This record gives sequence, C-alpha cells and structure tokens, in this order.
Amino acid sequence: MTEQSRSRRAIFALCSVLFSFSPCEGFAQARRALLIGINGYTSVPSLAKAVGDAQALKVALVNANYEVDLVVDPDRRQMNVALSAFTNKLRPGDVALFHFSGHGVTLDGENYLLPKDVLVPGAADKELLKSEGIPLSSVIDRLRAAGTRTQVLVIDACRDNPYATSGTRSLGSSRGLTRVEAPKGTFIMYSAGYGQTALDRLGNADTETTSLFTRTLLRTAEDHPKPITDLAREVRERVEELALTVGHEQRPAYYDELSGPPFYLFPDAKEQDPGKPRNQVAVALAPTNTAPKARADLYRVLPDVSQGVHNMRSGPGTRHPLVVPIPAGTEGITLGTCRAADDNSRFPWCEASWGKFRGWVSSCCLVDASGNKPAIARRGSP
Repeated sequence: MTEQSRSRRAIFALCSVLFSFSPCEGFAQARRALLIGINGYTSVPSLAKAVGDAQALKVALVNANYEVDLVVDPDRRQMNVALSAFTNKLRPGDVALFHFSGHGVTLDGENYLLPKDVLVPGAADKELLKSEGIPLSSVIDRLRAAGTRTQVLVIDACRDNPYATSGTRSLGSSRGLTRVEAPKGTFIMYSAGYGQTALDRLGNADTETTSLFTRTLLRTAEDHPKPITDLAREVRERVEELALTVGHEQRPAYYDELSGPPFYLFPDAKEQDPGKPRNQVAVALAPTNTAPKARADLYRVLPDVSQGVHNMRSGPGTRHPLVVPIPAGTEGITLGTCRAADDNSRFPWCEASWGKFRGWVSSCCLVDASGNKPAIARRGSP
C-alpha cells in the first residue's frame, strides 16, 4: 500500500469516528461515474444498443453534475485500465457509479462482465470464460477500497444465451445474471431478474437508440427527483408493463444496502451547483419518430463520431469547459456564427443550440440535410 493510500484511508477512518461512523461529507462529495458500453464483440454476437445506452446515460449524468468517464467497445485490457483509472480518481466520501451495458454470464455463482474480445469457449470450458471476463464482485471491491460513501452499479447485461437468441445480451449456459450480495453502502440495479432476458427493443418498429431498460430509467428519472429505491421500483413496474405489450417477461431487479438519508441518483436542483442546469434527460432521449424534421438550417452529428459523442463547450475550442456531450446521430442542432477556434483545432467552431443547451461545437462532425458541413462565414443567431 502506498503512503498516499494510507493517508487517504486514515483520513476516511478519522472522519467516520468524528461523524458517527459515516463518511465526512465535507471532505469529498464528488459524484463520479464510469460507463462502459460494448456493441462490437469480435467472437460472440454483436449488440445494437449497448453503446447507445452508455451515451444516453452520460448525457443525463453530466447534466446532474457527475464527472463521467465513457468507454466504448473496450477489450479486456482496456476495461481493466479504465477501471484502474476510474478508481484512482475516487476519494473518500465520493459517490461512485458504475454502468455496464454488454454481454454478461453467471458461472459458479459469480457474475462476469465480458469485454469486446472475449473468446468463444467450448461447451465445458467455463474456466476460460472466467479468465476472460471481469468479475462483478471485483468491481464492487475496487470501488469500496477507495473509501467511497456510496456505490451504485447499473448492470444491463441480463441476457440469455446469445448463441440461440437474437436481440438479447447474455452468454453461457446459465440463465441471466445471479444475485450478488451487495455490501453496505451499495445499490445494484439489473435490467432483468434472474432467468429473464432484457429487451433491446419493443418490436421491429422500435428504432430508438437505447434499450427498454435504459430509456425507461432515464425517462422515469426525468419525472421528478426521487430516492433511488423509489426510482428503481417505478422503473421495474414500467419495464414490466412495456415488455408485456410484446409478450415478454422482464422485471428489473435491484438490491439495496444503502443506509442513512435517502439517496438520489439524479439530485434535485437544490443539491446541484447553482451555476449548472438541473436534469434535462428528455433532450437526449427524444424518440426517433418525434425528432425534428430535416431542414436546411438544422444540423446533425455524424454517426461515426469519435467516442460516440460530439462535445458542446462554453467557447470555441477544446480548452473551454464542457457544456454537454451530444450523442452520435443526434439531429436538430441549430448553428449561428462560425469562427476559427481559440486553440489549434483544424476546423472552425460554431455557436450552437440543442434543446435547452447553448454553447459552441466544432464543425468537424456536423452536416446539414444535404450532407454539407457548416461554412465558416455562416451568420445567424443560435
């Protein structure tokens, strides 16, 4: 253990003694999140909406004042590096949120999260699969080892046998993911109960970029701030009702080992920094069939933008603070004046508005209805 780690643990322990064995609220209260979404599996069936889930959740969490790390399509090494980088940022008293959307499997009572490059094992070769996956219990242990006050895990990997089923997300002989004993200070949400599959879509006409569970979670959170237990219960009821409309059984599960005052996954405005807006989840989750119609003065983000998002910033250049990440493929962005960037960016930056957000975006990854990029001399009002 390093001297820095010893110091952090000592401070955390002292705070617990002084404040009735609860973490020092004044020492660190940051909300940090690591979101992992994997569509592009190389040796097992690929997925369609896992990355979209992570991207949409990032928009909501950034707007709720979380510091968010988004990792798209990582292999095993990249997943471990991302976990290490994330846990190294955590401080005693922080809220840590971990989200995984991809393939998962239960083996010998342990849930394993599968990276992009997981191999297809033989029918009886479960030990290989164990070595290739990331144990969920180890993720929990790594979050707790940092002295975090609250650990929230949102696991959208409750899928059943992708060898035989299309449009679902599980792997291996077990049905779904099993219950993991949540230690004190931990809240775990699964997109489906044990032995169930989690739907990506409600039939062929469903063209949304997020799975049924994730879109329901974010839209339920948008209604009004509520304790996480109430949020999870409402999400479970809504998902169950929607799944039944297509003859499917899906009842999300959650396990609550939180204590003390009610915990809000998406805090009320009074709990957020006064200079930042409160949740505006609907902006990022507008259904495809209600998206703005293509007009010459509206732009969209290219679908293959790096990391799956195009960042809106408070000024013309990457040195300016982030306003909001805009998911790939998003339409309905209005541009105003374009000018050269403040830094060495190759492309000009443009004043922009998207929903209730205002800021600047690089013109590199935007096109209009005709596929044309913005002109640097363009004038207008955002």
